[in-house]
Amino acid sequence: MTAPRWIDLDSSADAPSAAELAGLACDGHHVVLRFAQLESPARIALLSALATGLTEHRVFASGPTAVTIMPVVSRQRIEERGHEIRAAIADFEHISAALAAHYRAETLAPEWEADEHGAHVRLRNTATGQVVEAALWTVSSDIDPYFFALFVRSTPAHTRVAELLDNDFHDVARIIDHLTDRE
Repeated sequence: MTAPRWIDLDSSADAPSAAELAGLACDGHHVVLRFAQLESPARIALLSALATGLTEHRVFASGPTAVTIMPVVSRQRIEERGHEIRAAIADFEHISAALAAHYRAETLAPEWEADEHGAHVRLRNTATGQVVEAALWTVSSDIDPYFFALFVRSTPAHTRVAELLDNDFHDVARIIDHLTDRE
């Protein structure tokens, strides 16, 4: 996880340049721009401009008057480990679907602990520590970034993918977006 660097501003016109923000949103930090007031049109324009200028960062509204700039895994690193990432995604999709089916059929092996919540079940292998969050009733082609991060972090075969993640949600979202754009 990164630590915040807070910058208080009067208006979006006072925001530092993309280059300045890139210099601040690094080395274990993200930047949070906090505005005294930020109307929707100004926020949309700022988000768009910063996203265009900060291609190796996630830029998002983190409140009605706040914008966050967070460094994410680089495109180069995603490309370098693309084969491993795709294998981890396929493994996650296969294992989560299989475990969800066993859970629904009440045939889950005894080494799996299950904690149902909403439309998902969190499964943890008591022998290996592997964690798999699985959808119970709906099948979606969308991968939940946080669920995938839990899986790769707890699956020794996917250590090289887990090494890419400083932020479990934003780095995985970046990876998925990048791979989707490339295919």
